[in-house]
Formats: sequence, C-alpha cells, structure tokens
Amino acid sequence: MNLSIGSQVVHEAKLKLSDLTVVLALKDRPIETKSFMKHSIIPGVNYLILDGSSDDQNENIVRGNQCASIEYRRFAPDLNIDKYVRKMAEGIKSVHTPFVVMADNDDVLLEGGLVAAVNALRANSDSVFAGGDIVGYLRSTHQPNRVSWPKTNVNASHLDGMQGLAAINQSRLDWRHIWYSVFRTDVLVWCWDEIMNSPVRDPYLIEFLICDLPFCKGRYSYTQVPQYMRLQNQTDRAIATLGLRSVDNGRQPKSWWEESNLADELLATHLAVDSSELNSAFIRAAAVAGLRGSSFRPLSLYRDLTVGAADRIRIISLKSAIRITASGLYRAIPLRDRSGRS
Repeated sequence: MNLSIGSQVVHEAKLKLSDLTVVLALKDRPIETKSFMKHSIIPGVNYLILDGSSDDQNENIVRGNQCASIEYRRFAPDLNIDKYVRKMAEGIKSVHTPFVVMADNDDVLLEGGLVAAVNALRANSDSVFAGGDIVGYLRSTHQPNRVSWPKTNVNASHLDGMQGLAAINQSRLDWRHIWYSVFRTDVLVWCWDEIMNSPVRDPYLIEFLICDLPFCKGRYSYTQVPQYMRLQNQTDRAIATLGLRSVDNGRQPKSWWEESNLADELLATHLAVDSSELNSAFIRAAAVAGLRGSSFRPLSLYRDLTVGAADRIRIISLKSAIRITASGLYRAIPLRDRSGRS
C-alpha cells in the first residue's frame, strides 16, 4: 500500500471504504448541513443521518442529495439530553459496517485519514479505535465560505497503543480528540448502550465516557494522517446548548460532582479497579470549566497550544483549506501558548 499524507488520494487496490459508516447526528443548523454535504460526502463511504431537528429543513437537504449511500432516520426533536442519548444509542445499532465514525455537520472529514484509521484497525486486532490529526479553523464572520487556517493542530499520539486505566488517566485533558476516532462498530454500540443504561446525563460527562469507555475494551491507534477539520468558532454547538440547559434546569455543582463519581464507578466496574484510582473529578471539572468560559483553567496541567494569528493564513476558501490540510503542510506551522512560546 502507498498511502500519501500529502494527498487525499489513496493509492491501493481500492480499499473497501464501504466497510465504514459516518454517523452524522443533526439538530437544526441547516446551513452547516449544506456545507457538510458539499465537503464531506466521500464516494464509497456509508452515511447514517440521525436527525433530531425541530423542523424539516435538514431532512429536505439530505433527501435532495443524490448519494445512494446515505440512510436518513428522523427522530423526535433533541429537546433534552435524554432524547439525544436515546437517538444515538438506538441509531448506531442500525450501523451494519464493521467500522464507524461520528461527525458534526459544521466540520470536515478527510478521506486519507479515514482510510488510515480503518487500515490501522484492520492491522491491529487489539485496537478498538484509531485516529489521526485534527486541524481546527476559524470561519469568517462576513464570508461563510472563507476561513482563517489553521487555528489548532491536535492529536492523541501520546495514547498510541495504550489501553485500560493508564490510558484513561492520561487522556483526561484532551478527550475531545478521541471523539472523532474511527471505532469498531460493536465497541461504539456498547459505549452508547452503557451510557443509555447509566444515570449519567450531563452532556460533557457523556462526551468523556464515549472517549473513556473504549479503553476498557482495547487499545487506541494513532495514524499520523490528517483525518478531521473542526470549526473552532461555532456559536451554536448543539451538545453545549444542552449542557447549559442542564445547568439552567437545576443541575447544581453538587449534583455534577455526584454524576462525575457515577461515571467513574461505571469505568471502575469495567476496569476491575477502585474508582479512587481514576484521576478524574478535578481534571473533568477543569476541562468543563474551560469549555464554559470560566477563568479556571489549569495550564500547569495542560498547555493550551494554538496557532497565533500572525502564523495563520488569514483568509482562504474552505475548499483550499481542506486541500492544504490533507497535504499535511499544517505541521510546519508552529503551535504556541498564550505567552507566544512554542
């Protein structure tokens, strides 16, 4: 096989991309869905759309797409986190391919990275999920098809080959990278079932568990290939909205900590360890505080590295940004902390 990081074209006797399903969970944001349909529909890949929108706009967009490999399922609107969890747990059970990846409609999938992740899982029977680099970008406020690139360049390379308790404790402050991995389908189905049957309903804790639970089943494989582009300045992230709603509905800090402990007990049961061995509560609180705009951000534990404005391409078309990301050129651009140190 000749897999070039410098191109999304994969030179091999056509890898069976039909063995991969992209699960796209929708909640409104039809403009983002149009963009996803334009930039992330990859020939040969299967798509499962789980739509929990409040109106028919997303359904009309999806049904207007001529791609035969798209399966569309409509669910009750995601008015609360319970409906979202039920949609994901039930929907993913209908995936019939051996590999699956979750995507957001405001992001971009890169073919080369998906192929590399699938190949990694084929080559390593003890790996249950795999992924490559995730490159962030900023959308222009006045020109939606123009972006500032790159904003971030992140990966979970330090988790390559890890599993179990050590991996979970190591991944606490970079959990979002794992969410966009390619999973073995049976493992992701199991993860959502565990959450569905648990009392954990805080959206951020659910994200943690989706990234933690696979380590109870096997290893993570890092591929080095760019796989995913994330929009960094979205204003209406669906699960974040549910998270803020859960606070408004009376989830006080005490109950959040109690729910975090329940998440640890679930992990500890599968790992056959005491929950006190999980370095979780403080780190989770730090991550969630960072997401919610709190001034509490333990930089001593996690260097928040990004690409400074002076190092970015200030305005470029999204199509061009996708092509350059697939080439791997972002690796030449330095990442710096808030003081400007790389």
